[in-house]
Amino acid sequence: MELSSWIYYLLALILLLIFSAFFSGMEAALFSASRIKLESMALHGSIVAKKILELKKKPEKFIGPIVLGNNFINILASVLAAYLSVSFAAARQLSQSSAIAITTIGMTIIIVLFGEMIPKSISSYRPEKVSITFYPPFLFFWYIFFPFAWFLSLVSKGFLVLFGIKHEKQRVFVDHTEVLDMLHLSKEEGIIKKNEEEMIFSIFEFGDTHVREVMTPRVDIVALPVDANMEHILDVVVQSNHSRIPVYAEKMDEIIGVLYTKDLFKLFASGKSEIELKNIAREAYFVPETKRVDELFREMQNKKIQMALVFEEYGGISGLVTMEDLLEEIVGEIQDEHEKGEEIFQKIGENAYLASGTMGIDEFNEVFGKNLPSQEADTIGGIILERLGRLPHPGEEVSFDGFKFIVNKIRGRRILKVKVILKSGGKEI
Repeated sequence: MELSSWIYYLLALILLLIFSAFFSGMEAALFSASRIKLESMALHGSIVAKKILELKKKPEKFIGPIVLGNNFINILASVLAAYLSVSFAAARQLSQSSAIAITTIGMTIIIVLFGEMIPKSISSYRPEKVSITFYPPFLFFWYIFFPFAWFLSLVSKGFLVLFGIKHEKQRVFVDHTEVLDMLHLSKEEGIIKKNEEEMIFSIFEFGDTHVREVMTPRVDIVALPVDANMEHILDVVVQSNHSRIPVYAEKMDEIIGVLYTKDLFKLFASGKSEIELKNIAREAYFVPETKRVDELFREMQNKKIQMALVFEEYGGISGLVTMEDLLEEIVGEIQDEHEKGEEIFQKIGENAYLASGTMGIDEFNEVFGKNLPSQEADTIGGIILERLGRLPHPGEEVSFDGFKFIVNKIRGRRILKVKVILKSGGKEI
């Protein structure tokens, strides 16, 4: 075989591999392309996006031609590679069977790598752009292979009928990503407001959130010892404004029940002045901190429970969670008639403050006369995330520049409240 012929055959082989990559890439792009994004493009005047949407409504219309075309190209490339290897072996007086074996292995690797994996990975990264860009050449090949694919489809359906298998139409499902895309586009178009977007997004995150992410940490639990006298009980009830208060024996890890303040008031109304907590405390409900909040929500609904104690892997109490905490994961902060509007910063004790996670670092520095260093963060919550390098759990601490920051409350991936402890040497306000 002359050198020019070798060059032509090699160029033809490379061209066939490009076609193989094209078919594989278009297959991945058409499957992965978001209907929501395509509809948005169509609304903005993209005719190609409209055509692709029509195709996606009936996937069998493009699956057949793509699979047939890709297989035809791959077989043709393999035959051509085998012919070249045999010709090369004959010209060099080498073993033709060995040449075919080596070519088969080599072509399998090349087709899988360059004809399947790489183009599909690239197309899946930007499926809408790929499908719209390469739709015109795809349409050309579609017209060539569709009649053959249609005929083969009829034959396959005939075989299915012979074996008693009923052909069902493929159902179209909307996945999690497409719904979030629709949500984002709806907000951009002004169809829904930002707070509505956040609420719907919170519903999707609800099933991925664990109890430890929403619980009130142990250090902030208001509880009563079982031997508390009446004066102490009343003081805690009035100061906390809580309707349910855990009762413990000797230490917090030994919860024996929960005091319902309405039970306490009923006893007062009946004329009793001395009360033993162990006699009126109701049974406590315990859950592991690794439990998903959607599961706990259903449990608390079914059992009509408003509060649960959270325990960690070694059995110790790590926090408590209420039905209100779970609802706040969806609708945001809930304030009752006893709560004041949210303050971004407030003093809660000697050298102790409660700050909103959204409090700006500049504002914090101005209040304390400090200069907290931060590379990218703009808020207190952001600087804690920056220091830890991950989302913390309620009760987790980080100390620097004369402050101890204790994560007080988290919703989703946001730090809502931070307890700030001013260490010695700092400027109290």
